Amino acid sequence: GVLKQYYEIDPANSWMVAAAEKNLPIIVPGWEDSTMGNIFASYCIKGELKTSTTK
Repeated sequence: GVLKQYYEIDPANSWMVAAAEKNLPIIVPGWEDSTMGNIFASYCIKGELKTSTTK
């Protein structure tokens, strides 16, 4: 496909490609936590929230 130039490994060895071919859901734990942490940090830097909000 259009992303083939960005492949880092042979698709035959990819668990992600195998899951997609079987229409299995791919869950990436931690992603949402990192995103929310970055959003929270940006609000603290801008002064819109205090860091003590999480305590």
